[in-house]
Amino acid sequence: MPAQTNSLPAVGKIALIPYISKSYGSQVDALLTNKLQQIATIGGMSGAGFDDRFIITARLLANDKQQTATIPQKTALRLSVTLYIGDGHDGTLYSSWETELRGIGNSDTQAYLSALRKLSVNNSDLQAFVERGKQRIVTYYNSASKDIMASAKALAVAGKHNQAVIKLLAIPSTSNAYEQAQELIAQYGMRAVENYNQELLGKAQAAWGANPDENGASVARRYLAQISYPSATISNKMQQLSNQMATRLGKISDQQWRLLMQESKQWHERQMSRIEGYNEREKARIESDRDQKVATILGIAQVEAARASRPIVKYTINHWW
Repeated sequence: MPAQTNSLPAVGKIALIPYISKSYGSQVDALLTNKLQQIATIGGMSGAGFDDRFIITARLLANDKQQTATIPQKTALRLSVTLYIGDGHDGTLYSSWETELRGIGNSDTQAYLSALRKLSVNNSDLQAFVERGKQRIVTYYNSASKDIMASAKALAVAGKHNQAVIKLLAIPSTSNAYEQAQELIAQYGMRAVENYNQELLGKAQAAWGANPDENGASVARRYLAQISYPSATISNKMQQLSNQMATRLGKISDQQWRLLMQESKQWHERQMSRIEGYNEREKARIESDRDQKVATILGIAQVEAARASRPIVKYTINHWW
């Protein structure tokens, strides 16, 4: 199964997913996953991303395992470690590398851990292995980017802008189609933001319409506070709703409510003053830090939810060893 990591998707980087096909025990799996993650990172890639196609995996074989004559008795072994990088979807192996490490510990698990800790991610031969795999992945994206963008455009036409953005985010900066993909991300992202904002505005309007009192206004305000980078149309409708609520509740001498309404107004003014006009918002979004752009367009929670909703991937890579 794809190894669990705490990494967020890295925009622009190739996703090289740590994958462990056979469990060696929870402690060994955790250390091995961490090593694979480090190897991906030092190779300029990410262990998490928007494409689960490319994997880095390992096979461990214990050679010459012996019990020492010491007291207490310990386990000593020579551990053969073979690393693989390839396309886990079609089963194509891109690169492999093997080394042998020695470990000793109070148990088999401790001996495995002792050996794995000696695996240096800075080893020049290991880095060459990673670079060979990386170049094959770059070649893949250079040839597949047109199809990826065509698929994203079809999703956008169907109104599935979030899915289109996520598909495009898989194209790394090393691809010759990266800039074109980023332009489409900004375009579809703006539509996704507008749709999401419209949904939030609709919920706010419905909450107020169902209960035109302090409670209804409080619920409506919570929805309005979630709106980011509103277009002129959304902004005007937000202001209209805020005015309606303020007018209806103006006769109520509730200092706390008045404070909440003032905070809502100030929040809205700050939001609009940050970036004035559609063109300036678009320019800022394109030029902003790539990870921040993902957070702005979809929100990390939405991205993670979209990734979590994918079916579990089953890789067929047994023929790699």
